[in-house]
Amino acid sequence: MVKILNRWGRFLRLLIGGCLLLCSLGVHAEPETGWWWNPAESGRGYFIEILDGGVLFFGSYLYEADGRGTWQIAVGPVGQDYSYTGQLQAFSGGQTLTGDYVPPSGPTNPGTISLNFSDDAHGTLTGPGGTIPIERFHFDAAEASFQPYVGWWWNEQESGRGFSLAVEGGHLFLIGYMYDLAGNPVWYLSAGTMTSPTSYAGPLQQFANGQTLTGPYRAPGAPVNVGQVAITFSADDVATITLSDGTAFAASGSATISAVRSRIFTVRPYRTANPLANLPPGWKGTLQSDYVLHEEDPVLGTTDIHLVFQGNITWGDAIDSLPPVRNRHYSVVSGTFQLTGDEKSVDPVIGTCTSHYTVSSALPPTYDLTLDGRGVYHGSISTVVSGERSETCILTDGKTETTEHLPVYEPIVIILRGTGVYGLHGRPAPQTLMFGTTKITRKDSWDFTAVR
Repeated sequence: MVKILNRWGRFLRLLIGGCLLLCSLGVHAEPETGWWWNPAESGRGYFIEILDGGVLFFGSYLYEADGRGTWQIAVGPVGQDYSYTGQLQAFSGGQTLTGDYVPPSGPTNPGTISLNFSDDAHGTLTGPGGTIPIERFHFDAAEASFQPYVGWWWNEQESGRGFSLAVEGGHLFLIGYMYDLAGNPVWYLSAGTMTSPTSYAGPLQQFANGQTLTGPYRAPGAPVNVGQVAITFSADDVATITLSDGTAFAASGSATISAVRSRIFTVRPYRTANPLANLPPGWKGTLQSDYVLHEEDPVLGTTDIHLVFQGNITWGDAIDSLPPVRNRHYSVVSGTFQLTGDEKSVDPVIGTCTSHYTVSSALPPTYDLTLDGRGVYHGSISTVVSGERSETCILTDGKTETTEHLPVYEPIVIILRGTGVYGLHGRPAPQTLMFGTTKITRKDSWDFTAVR
């Protein structure tokens, strides 16, 4: 009877272990593209986008010590967990609001920054001024009837100047980063209601005297209107921008606006023209999950379980998303799994029981893999490996007993997330969890290469 209770307790532990193998995996945060800020430091903000091939483009809009608005960027590859560390870059001497194109000079390096994300909308920014919390800034919760590409926009013929652009609901939020007449980097903001689903017009505003890169928080002064901007979208990734440098605006019923200088040009998102052109028709590779459980119970003794789950998978049958094309979807063409287990329990009353087993299963065709033109991929593997194992026990009286046909039932979930166009590689940091006297450690990895 004691043996039955003991094995029932071990069976419950195996069920708990299986649930944890299913449930404990933490999904890496993928930062949302758009505006980020520290709500406690209004007046200074950041724009974040993951570009082609897992490259992060970060922009910081802040102020110099003399009060001038300035901007800095950072560009570079992200890690598998979307973390980033790199040099800030500052430029000067480039194109003004309505001036002819002039290539900028630089960069200089004001310092190093690091970005880490706890979820898709929250993270921390560490830089020369210390570490601050940042979060995604949403300015309209409604769904936009027309949704242009959220991200960095530019005129390819005028490199060095660009726009951070987002439309949410019926509102647009835009910052143009460029240079003043003295060559200093400067930024202008325009935010307001869309004049139609595909057009916007509003004043360009300039802020000053706010928080510097390394200084304490200081709210900026009231904005000054320095011009106006009109935007017309002909597609979700093509727009015409008219920038004007006049400060006099027509009132209702007035005849004209005072003479201003304007510049009209076409902009597109800062990404490849055909983001899916280089994605392959399929992927082939392996994945592995390594799971260790150690439990110490004052009555039942100790339990050690080591499970190694390995899979060989081929994804194929690539299907592009409906227009506008943003993603390529893959389904499983073939796949096999193998689960190897080593289990040992030491019961002070019964004795020591051990088992080693290997069970295999085929992969049901229900799993997905999605890549977008920026090289960001999402996927999941979910299966149940079941079979039988035999257990050998050396009892406390020295006798050996073998019990046949004990069930093996392990639900498995592995979330694939990361970046990479030429290969999908993942080595998330090991996870260790404690539940009372139970310690669980899990390590996942995967390695897929393109099938051409």
